[in-house]
Amino acid sequence: MKKIAIAAKLTAVLLCLSLIAGVASSAAAAEDPVIGKCFDAFEAAEPIFSELLEFVRDEIAAADEDDAEFNADEAEAMIKQLQNFAKKLDTLTSAIPPGDMDTGEGKTVKATRDYLTMLKNISGDMHELVKYSIEFVEAVMPMVEESESYENYEDLASEIYANTVASMEMLEKIKPPSYIAITHRDLLARVAEFQEFAADFYWAASMGDPLRIYSCVYRMARIDVMFTKCGDNLNADIELQLKQAERRLSGPISTLRDELSAAFAPLKSGKGG
Repeated sequence: MKKIAIAAKLTAVLLCLSLIAGVASSAAAAEDPVIGKCFDAFEAAEPIFSELLEFVRDEIAAADEDDAEFNADEAEAMIKQLQNFAKKLDTLTSAIPPGDMDTGEGKTVKATRDYLTMLKNISGDMHELVKYSIEFVEAVMPMVEESESYENYEDLASEIYANTVASMEMLEKIKPPSYIAITHRDLLARVAEFQEFAADFYWAASMGDPLRIYSCVYRMARIDVMFTKCGDNLNADIELQLKQAERRLSGPISTLRDELSAAFAPLKSGKGG
């Protein structure tokens, strides 16, 4: 008896029906206004994803450069850009209609919202980091500016003290991100020590006491070591946050982005993308 291969035929038919169903499903998705809104939001967020990833990677690279300098103007511009990112992502999210979570449409809505929220969180984290950097640099500037106007050690000590007080007042007003809080408190303690040194140095210089002056010199060497350690810790905190942001962008966020991109492929091709 001739074999008619029923099982093979049924498998082929089912496969064909599956392909047809897939095409029909894609066509239906392309006509679904809710999915269309999700696609539009996803496409509008693409430049934000790219710019955030580029910014984070550039900052990580700069952290490894010995001659990299902080640019306040560029930092201020980045602050505004990050604020605009957050506002745009909020607008895109609010434009997506709610979906029934028991349907494929609802799952697409949730995935799109999750993706936009992840990008907004990264924008917020980077805004917090750049804002702290701007405030920190502004606060310590009085301390690091070298004076060339003093005529004796008394004048120098007096100026150091006044500059340290000015820096301390600004540093105490800064609200650091949680991951920098411990290092920031340590920095305040070091500045307080420097302030005490400046006061003692002034009295030593005014009395012309060589023993007190030499004592201050040794104290200054110790404080300098502590400042260096504090600076290293601060850089490590910032670099770690940047690397975590890069891992989030290139890991979970990219994975979700790829899944959404695949889901929206029919719409993209239908719009000539």
